[in-house]
Amino acid sequence: MILVVGGLNGFIGSNTTEALVDQGYDCVVTRHESGEIPRFLQKNIDDHRVVIEPADATSTEDLRKIGEKHGIDGIVNVGGGFKANSPVPGLQGYFDMLTATFQVAVEWEVKRVTFSSTGGMYPGFRDKQMRSIPSSSRVPSRSSRIRRLSKWPLASSQRRPASAPYAFD
Repeated sequence: MILVVGGLNGFIGSNTTEALVDQGYDCVVTRHESGEIPRFLQKNIDDHRVVIEPADATSTEDLRKIGEKHGIDGIVNVGGGFKANSPVPGLQGYFDMLTATFQVAVEWEVKRVTFSSTGGMYPGFRDKQMRSIPSSSRVPSRSSRIRRLSKWPLASSQRRPASAPYAFD
């Protein structure tokens, strides 16, 4: 199972989760504060392909609880957007999240950790609106944004016949 830190509510995270499920992977996604679930993920939640777990991504203990409950053999960290009055506290939250992610990856002997986020681009801008690029014919589809970098190591129990075992960024 792949842990997707920040994989529920953000644009990058929810689309990353959907892409992983489309490739045959089961995912655990973290939810910090928001209770809203993107409609396009609901079917995967109903089919038990996506599991939602409450967690503060900066808390090693919260992430450990997820690892105790689910067999995690890959981590994709797409979390970001820490609210702060200035860049330094925003960056500190970001670094705390990365530290917690890599700490549990070492403890769980995870073979692959992938990191991708725009969070480092917007630290400390509490009052600014962050918007996704509007849809247009010039924006590639979600599936075309997936890039095959290397194969994810999967346990045989996780392999699905239609899966395409590739990591992405």
